[in-house]
Amino acid sequence: MTAFLISSCSEEGQRVDGDQSVVAGSAEVSIAAMEKWSRSCILCHVAGEGGAPRIGHPNDWTERVERGVDGMVRNAIGGFNNMPPLGYCMDCEESDFLELTRYMAPDK
Repeated sequence: MTAFLISSCSEEGQRVDGDQSVVAGSAEVSIAAMEKWSRSCILCHVAGEGGAPRIGHPNDWTERVERGVDGMVRNAIGGFNNMPPLGYCMDCEESDFLELTRYMAPDK
């Protein structure tokens, strides 16, 4: 089911490696992190709700990517513009935010 949710929400190619992680484009993401993404991040980062940068749309991320992944993680934890602190993921750790940010944001 996780692979279905991912493929329905991302324009990048995906594959599932065993039972531990999902590879989406160039990012490897744990199944646990993808479950968190599917119940939290997906709410805004698929359709761009509240001005959120959309996954699969690199131009949406340009300004944020220029600040670097550490800046994006700080914004996810502390809140940024319309994104509330923790981005609706109350059980995410900093490592989850790092993993999920790397999944959503294009490489620069």
